[in-house]
Amino acid sequence: MFFRRIVHKKWVNPGFLIGPYLLIYGFGLFFLTNIYFIFQSQSINPIIIILLMGFVMTLIELIGRLISLKNKIRL
Repeated sequence: MFFRRIVHKKWVNPGFLIGPYLLIYGFGLFFLTNIYFIFQSQSINPIIIILLMGFVMTLIELIGRLISLKNKIRL
């Protein structure tokens, strides 16, 4: 948001909500935190957990993009 503020010389709304709220960040934080807490106590290689988190974030972004295309929302 600060980068957009500097480039455009005004505050730019990055999504369809009012204010600095982005649903993709909220959902991402929720799912990544849950993945971390689920696999934290198990003896799984941290690289596998990081790859799983990357896959989940990519999936969330894909779903968000498909929803925005279906509803003709420009983000």
